[in-house]
Amino acid sequence: MATLYYDPNARGADDGTSAGDAWQTFQKAVDNAVAGDVVLCTSLNGTVETLSANVDVDTNQGTDTSPIIFRGTNGSFTADGSLCEIDGGGAGGATNVLNITVSGNSYLIFENFDFHNSNAAVINDVSADLLQFINCKIRDSVTTDGVDATAERIFLRNCSITGNNRHGVLNLQNKSEIRQCYIADNGGAGMQTSYTRIIVVDSIIHNNGAQGLFYVNGEGHLIARNVIDGNAGNGVEINGGNNGQITLIMWNRITNNGGWGFDLDDQYCMGDYNAFYNNTSGEITNTGYYDGTNDVTLTGDGYTNRAGDDFSLTDSAEARRTEILIGATGAPTTGYITNGITPTDSGGGGGARRSRGQYFGRG
Repeated sequence: MATLYYDPNARGADDGTSAGDAWQTFQKAVDNAVAGDVVLCTSLNGTVETLSANVDVDTNQGTDTSPIIFRGTNGSFTADGSLCEIDGGGAGGATNVLNITVSGNSYLIFENFDFHNSNAAVINDVSADLLQFINCKIRDSVTTDGVDATAERIFLRNCSITGNNRHGVLNLQNKSEIRQCYIADNGGAGMQTSYTRIIVVDSIIHNNGAQGLFYVNGEGHLIARNVIDGNAGNGVEINGGNNGQITLIMWNRITNNGGWGFDLDDQYCMGDYNAFYNNTSGEITNTGYYDGTNDVTLTGDGYTNRAGDDFSLTDSAEARRTEILIGATGAPTTGYITNGITPTDSGGGGGARRSRGQYFGRG
């Protein structure tokens, strides 16, 4: 287990062993770090690395108790929330910023990064399960998606996924999680998946060009304590499933969407305690087993400054006055990273440093 360094502006031995001898390309960092290593990464000492080809993550993997951690820092290699920026180079640059092809349980963690401006998906995960992105910006794919992850147990926590040409997040597979994320201003859906048991909690899904959350198939999902607002299509659309695994939808604020608040074409969707306002087609269709006895229809969304992406509730907001306190615990307010917010809750989304075992559910 070693502490290693990446800095594209270093001019030493380029072996990663010290700040002065830091690796000068991110490709060298991912090729050489091994289980238990922590790679401190900065782009704040001069120019940002701009890629002409993918960073191919195809060599090393961590373990359950000894993941490989890549952590963005300030220019002095102190982890204070500063982001390490890696530029994909745009249409003529890298196809992906990260092209992840290690197989099976990867135990890789990327924390405090700004990955952006690739030609296709910013993060392309072909086969690596157990992969985490914490406090990262994933943005501005020229032609496709922010994250395209055809693998299981992918964890996105306290991330901002914005401005991608197509979907914010595509193809998350079984047992993956989105917690305390800001997914906004993408050309397609905020998230689209065809798989089962996807958790989306404590997040803002806003102003995407199609559905907020689109479940093409699959079942057994949890959708809780989110703000799903201003998306061009349905707020939440769930198709298919019907094999008996319950999808639970509770304590969400579903507002200002261009279609239905919920379109639940799956008889095993259950939920209650959601608040609706100003969804063009109405609150809910294809209800199946959905209860909704304690749902609330609001007369205003109650947001402090929706135009400025501030989704905190005013003191007089109906959702605040109701006894059910929709979204009151761990509710998102604004775009976390872009506005300097580092929320914390018992779900472990952001904030306090976690021990190695806790990263993958052992703590």
